[in-house]
Amino acid sequence: METLANLECFVRSAETGGFSTAARRLSLTPAAVSRNVAMLERNLRVRLFHRSTRKLTLTPGLISRTLAPLHIIAVASPSYLKGRTPPTDPTGLAAFDGIVMRSSHTGRIRERLMRDATGAEMVAPLKETVVFDDPEAMCRAALLGLGVTLIAVPHALPHLESGALLRLVPQWYADGGPISIYYASRTPLPAKTRVFVDFVVEAFRHQRLSERFAGSIGQFTGRPPAALT
Repeated sequence: METLANLECFVRSAETGGFSTAARRLSLTPAAVSRNVAMLERNLRVRLFHRSTRKLTLTPGLISRTLAPLHIIAVASPSYLKGRTPPTDPTGLAAFDGIVMRSSHTGRIRERLMRDATGAEMVAPLKETVVFDDPEAMCRAALLGLGVTLIAVPHALPHLESGALLRLVPQWYADGGPISIYYASRTPLPAKTRVFVDFVVEAFRHQRLSERFAGSIGQFTGRPPAALT
């Protein structure tokens, strides 16, 4: 069974056309990304990329349809934030207990670069108070009031809507790349594949998931500041 790390390294490498750019996006080393892709190729017994000194090109003729952005936002529970002054920008996150992600492959803590609508960028310097290698565990830790974490909007959204989590620095987000669906570019495309792709695309459109997953919109800021005092 393939690990998510192997699959994610393949997808990001295919999107960016190189291991180095994919590595920067994933907060990994190029060697780690290359190793994960090689492991995926070995397990599947299929060569996935044509490699050259300049770029990577796919061999598996895939079509990619972008469904929604994968934005990373800062969140914490109301109980944790009670009595604390919310930060005004990502650098202020350093004052809080941090729930962070450590790569199971490199052992490094992932550092997120956040941006706002004007294009300004700041590193979000979370403390290494609680460390996980799974985003769902990070979300659960935030719900338990253990600190502030940076997680993808799809993980946080149900809890933001219920008020169990609040969004911090709501005008800032980190870009984790797009959520996409990939399928073979064979002609003609099998009918069942076409139906499935159309179903997924329509589901994202009907539920407005592209808009709801966009951390750049600054939605779901949570309850008024008075609730935190």
